[in-house]
Amino acid sequence: MEETVILNGLEILIGVDIESIRDPEGKTLNHLKWMINEMKTKEFSQGKFNRWLGYIQGVLVMKNITSLNIERERNR
Repeated sequence: MEETVILNGLEILIGVDIESIRDPEGKTLNHLKWMINEMKTKEFSQGKFNRWLGYIQGVLVMKNITSLNIERERNR
């Protein structure tokens, strides 16, 4: 599944050693990893999946972990 490939790539960017913890403010890499885990293990509507994916990618771009162009290519 293409979505799993995208999530696996993002998970690698964040780091596999980071604990998956929900952060109510959503400001930590731990929270992003938690979101990815939720997306992999639960059923999401396409709209919700895309919103969460966009949020994760946006935070990673703002933290200079990736770039907008790289994430654009990842989604193709």
